[in-house]
Amino acid sequence: MGEDETNWCHFAARFDRTSLHRRLKGGSLGYEDEKFSYIAVAKHPVTLATARVLRHPLHHPGVIQLQLCTPDGLQTAKITKRDKEAWKRARKVDWGDGFDKILG
Repeated sequence: MGEDETNWCHFAARFDRTSLHRRLKGGSLGYEDEKFSYIAVAKHPVTLATARVLRHPLHHPGVIQLQLCTPDGLQTAKITKRDKEAWKRARKVDWGDGFDKILG
């Protein structure tokens, strides 16, 4: 499978498993991360983010790497400390958040 076939725009929610649920699913953990895809609808016009964070950001010294879901498909953005405004925003984003950064 290619990268576009295994990655998709979604978010995860963690919920506790009961002991019965754990036995039925053969799980060993007391929780499960369930993945959801979504569509948002609004009555009035809204400003949309140019991209949405697809995975947890990867933090490296001086660089934050984001997997983004964009109108043009999946893209990877590397934000460096040199781009001070984008760096401040990238440090605070998490999986599922919107991220307004012009990709190039």
